[in-house]
Amino acid sequence: MGGDAITQINPLAEGYRSLETDAAGAARWARQALGAHPGSAPALRLLGLALRASGQAEEAAQYEQRSLKAP
Repeated sequence: MGGDAITQINPLAEGYRSLETDAAGAARWARQALGAHPGSAPALRLLGLALRASGQAEEAAQYEQRSLKAP
């Protein structure tokens, strides 16, 4: 393989990792995950948690409810 290996970044893992220290960053990771997988329950949940940690409780509740209804 050599030195050209591409490192895959998992937006959900990065988002959950940064949630406690950087809620805005976690929200960006969640939105990136949703861009790749619209309707993803874990990504919707992460976005809800990140928004709630940022003080955006109403918007957070919407995403949390969507995560519960997602397949």
